[in-house]
Amino acid sequence: MTWLDLWENTFDRIELPRQPDCPACGEHHFTFLEASGNSSTSLCGRNAVQVRNIKREQQQPLDFLNLAERLRVVGEVNYNAYLLRFQVDSYELTLFPDARAIIKGTDDEQVARSIYARYIGM
Repeated sequence: MTWLDLWENTFDRIELPRQPDCPACGEHHFTFLEASGNSSTSLCGRNAVQVRNIKREQQQPLDFLNLAERLRVVGEVNYNAYLLRFQVDSYELTLFPDARAIIKGTDDEQVARSIYARYIGM
């Protein structure tokens, strides 16, 4: 991993051990890079899952204003032009304009896709 500090104009290289059971790090399977349909991947060691909705990614960017108004009924929402963060129950969803989301609070891809479908829609 390379750590960049743009304020100080410095960088460091940090060696990280590979986890043998990680699909990407250990097994070198990169199925999440294939844009053939809806996909999800557990983020190694993060208790989070990235969910991609290919159909939505190919459409116009998400309207965070309308989505935030709808989601405020069930949870806490903050957003700017680059992302929308939504807290509900024990989960935190970070949503990007292209409809990708990182769902913190689970490493189960099926649970993450279910949360995405419930609040964002597939």
